[in-house]
Amino acid sequence: MNRTKTMLTAAFALITISFSSYAHDFNSDACDVNLNGDIVLANNEMTITSEQNDVILFNRNGDASVNGKTLQLNAQERDTVSSYVEGFERAVPKAIALAAKAIELTNYALGEVFTGLLGEDSSLPGILADKLNALQQKLESHVYQQPDAVTFNSAFFEGSAELDSEFERDIDAAVEEVMGTAMAELLVSLGRSMLSGDSSMENFEDKMTNLGDTIEATVEEQSQQLKGDALELCDALKDIEQQEAKLQKIKGLESIDFIHVSNKSA
Repeated sequence: MNRTKTMLTAAFALITISFSSYAHDFNSDACDVNLNGDIVLANNEMTITSEQNDVILFNRNGDASVNGKTLQLNAQERDTVSSYVEGFERAVPKAIALAAKAIELTNYALGEVFTGLLGEDSSLPGILADKLNALQQKLESHVYQQPDAVTFNSAFFEGSAELDSEFERDIDAAVEEVMGTAMAELLVSLGRSMLSGDSSMENFEDKMTNLGDTIEATVEEQSQQLKGDALELCDALKDIEQQEAKLQKIKGLESIDFIHVSNKSA
């Protein structure tokens, strides 16, 4: 049962394939992307809080400040700042689109798994669809709070060492409800089969093991289907890293070291 729960958690985690750990990196099967600090993107402004607690503010117009001190930038430097902000504004919707595709695939594939296991009368596929749709809506409502701007607050996705984030808690609650329903329906099915003499506890254990194997295979298959979109997202993030390298040449921004992108090792 624990293994099956782990696989269900992995399936739900597909919806945040672009936000591994829900904020600090956008890791996927295509690349590793580490963000050193926290980021808030809202109202055409981007605030980065570094691991050294420096607060760097950029906006789409090309303005920049560090710890409240406005930097004097020339036209070329302002263009670099604008490109950096716009890069993140483009990357976040790509990640959300990737998550939406993962939700669709997860809903279909796992719905088929549970229907095949528990029959057409099972309530589980409907509960699964509701939970996945609710998570997607929460993602989109966070990112698209403003009609003409993108919002991304890493605190929404990532908690602290002591406390899970709001989104992590939502995923845990969804997994628990789906698992609870699955176990209840499996036990009812087992009871009926045992009363009729068609099953045993060993058969029940085999069924649970097979369910875990099926979910694991489903997660792997979906990850492969999403790989092309993940590569596109990685390319967008690599472009941001290149803009950051230009920022590091600007007086006052030499220490910025927020994003690192690397290809997945074989």
